[in-house]
Amino acid sequence: MADGAPNRTFTLTLDATLASEFEKTAREAGSDAEGFLFDIVVDTLAHRHLGDLRTDAARKWQDEQAAAALAEYDRTGEYITLEDWSAELKADIRRRLDAKS
Repeated sequence: MADGAPNRTFTLTLDATLASEFEKTAREAGSDAEGFLFDIVVDTLAHRHLGDLRTDAARKWQDEQAAAALAEYDRTGEYITLEDWSAELKADIRRRLDAKS
């Protein structure tokens, strides 16, 4: 959300079947329905090139993390492949979901 902009509320009405499936999908993603829907909206807007929707703090943190990772690569020459990173991420998500059940 844009920093300092007033919030607006939107209502989304789903039938019971769709709502149940949506809530199940949100839980599987490690989120509640509202947070999951918010992420979908933000991702959709970002993909439509409506600008960077991250907060200044999030942008700064991500830039710092990227700079640190690049410095580590420059120093060591070591890196992690996308496939390995993805496998680690999936395993971490699965552990978190299993811990919630």
